[in-house]
Amino acid sequence: MERLLIGADVDAGAFLAEPPDLRAPLWAACVYARIVLASRGGAYLGTVDDAVRARLEEAGWLAIADEASYAAARAAAWPALAELAEMSCVVGSSAPRIVVVGERPGKAGLARPFQSTSGGWLLRALRALGYDELTVLFANAALGRERRPDPAHLVAIHDAVRRYEPTWLACGRVAEEALRRAKIPHAHVVHPAHHRRFHAADGHLGYAELIKGAGVPPGPWHERELPRVEGGDADALLAAACVPRTLAHRPDGDKRRSYESRVHPEKLDRARELYVRGETPTLKHAAREAGVPYQTILTQSRAQGWYEARQRYLEEVRRRADDRSADVEAKAIAAARKLAWGGATQALKSVLDRMRGGELKPSPRDAKALVDAAITLHQLRAVALDDEQRRALRNLPLPELARRLKREVEERFGPLEEG
Repeated sequence: MERLLIGADVDAGAFLAEPPDLRAPLWAACVYARIVLASRGGAYLGTVDDAVRARLEEAGWLAIADEASYAAARAAAWPALAELAEMSCVVGSSAPRIVVVGERPGKAGLARPFQSTSGGWLLRALRALGYDELTVLFANAALGRERRPDPAHLVAIHDAVRRYEPTWLACGRVAEEALRRAKIPHAHVVHPAHHRRFHAADGHLGYAELIKGAGVPPGPWHERELPRVEGGDADALLAAACVPRTLAHRPDGDKRRSYESRVHPEKLDRARELYVRGETPTLKHAAREAGVPYQTILTQSRAQGWYEARQRYLEEVRRRADDRSADVEAKAIAAARKLAWGGATQALKSVLDRMRGGELKPSPRDAKALVDAAITLHQLRAVALDDEQRRALRNLPLPELARRLKREVEERFGPLEEG
């Protein structure tokens, strides 16, 4: 049976075990446990699956014929192992492709870097970029929660892994300042805890894009599927690494609710409505009006996309306003046409009355009114007149023009005597 020699009796099925859902707390715990066990330097014994072998060889693991040769294989495969083993606040591969530097141990006092919920966020982002956790080295800039960052500590790590030419990534301002003082070339992004808190809507993929945009190249598994074992013995993996089933800083059985869950949902809905509908200018005003702490509103708005919803609502309001304006304009045009029709028919009646009274030569003003009435009536029929048609109308004899207009008006609107 195949076995992995890492200072603990764990077979390949347990070592590469992980649940299929990356969002599950157990997934982050399994991945972090592999990082912890990889710190011991490993080799594999026996026949392993070809895909698993490819993954292990990519990470620098050697195949051995028997357990007696394990010590020699470990010394050959991991020359930096002895130096890194003497350092605190360092965990991960002794032959890394990427070194990720955090700030300092968290509130739980754990010396292991990134053993936290934000560490799970970081692990998902690195996996999305194509990095196998077996080729990752984590470190903290400060060796204690109350201590200052130690550039000499980072220089020692740099010297130990220099031969592998890893990419260095600083997570947070403290780590960036420490690497800058250590004169180690590096990329810089915000700490995963900051991104998870204020940009939760972007997800770990958004954090991966942020890391990539900072200058970190994609990993060797960026366009390939990383071999893993679903349904393996995760408990054996976690026990060997002394890692709990969740990276969250919360004791087992702790039923404390999140701060957001203690806020009444109706208040959150009210705050969202106030902000999205534009009834309050800022989130701070919405929080004050709804009686919800501003920090809660800020977190919820980023997670649920309140700003984007506000933009969509305002676009809809503008569209409706434009539609109303177009409707008002159409009504104004209809009213103007109605007035024009009234003037045209009155002018026509005046000319017909003169003609019926025996006056066959209307005054020039009446003649102009008659021609304008003809043009107006044609325009009201939505028929555009070109210059030639206008000249033809003006050159018609007045009696003929009057008869044509009278016939057209009576066909459409009934006898003029009745109107």
